[in-house]
Amino acid sequence: MATELPVRHHPVDLAPPAGMRLPEHWPLAEDGTITCSTCHGVEGIEEPENWQRLKRDAPGFLRGGPYRRLTRFCSGCHDKTHYARLNIHRQLQPDGRPDKRTCRYCHLEVPEQEGEKRPRHTELRLRPGLLCLGCHLKTPHLNSIEHLREPSDAVRERLLAHNRSGYPSLPLDGQGWITCVTCHDPHQPGVLQGHGSAAAEGDTDVGHGPRYLPSRWAPVYEADKAERLGALAREQGRPFRLAYRRLAGEVFLRLPARDGTLCNVCHHFED
Repeated sequence: MATELPVRHHPVDLAPPAGMRLPEHWPLAEDGTITCSTCHGVEGIEEPENWQRLKRDAPGFLRGGPYRRLTRFCSGCHDKTHYARLNIHRQLQPDGRPDKRTCRYCHLEVPEQEGEKRPRHTELRLRPGLLCLGCHLKTPHLNSIEHLREPSDAVRERLLAHNRSGYPSLPLDGQGWITCVTCHDPHQPGVLQGHGSAAAEGDTDVGHGPRYLPSRWAPVYEADKAERLGALAREQGRPFRLAYRRLAGEVFLRLPARDGTLCNVCHHFED
């Protein structure tokens, strides 16, 4: 093709690999190669002079579209399982041995453990609060951002008292702040030996994540948040809905949260 395409454009003028099955109505060129019309159902799309007039939200711009997620369009030809997001918290091989390749996503070196002694060389690539943001959202769950802070004197004392007398400990980061790993242990059960791996507190599959069930408290919860969600909707120009569901399965927690054990380490609740 003489005209240079945008750098992120799908390659054209090449044949699909053997074994790839295209949707029935996505045509190839006569020589069996991918062309503009393979993906686009817009007349005249092969002509560069027409590109400026194209409307990307037109039904025929992408065949079978429009698509809410562009990846749904890509999976028309490509096997989406080959492009699934890597779960670096799946850290055990089928035989139960740690997969050391996963360690280096977070650690500078693979921490070697001798028996039940604490592993050596556990240096992280970034401080914990920033390291998690390489994969996770800044607000992965409700009230998460409010916890990423320096604890009050009262909370710090309760936390340190727990760490002195109980196990597992709830660590602060190097600056003395509460961070993701204060409540969460990123290691799959069985990776760390002899340390009461906090991930063992989870009771659901590592790949699945937390499990939730409907709750009768949902209407009460939604009514309580209605004013704030309304203000957010007006600010962003689109509606928001925050449903309450009951936690039914946990994973990667240092202590159980479902019964309040984890929360009660730092917080004091009165009836």
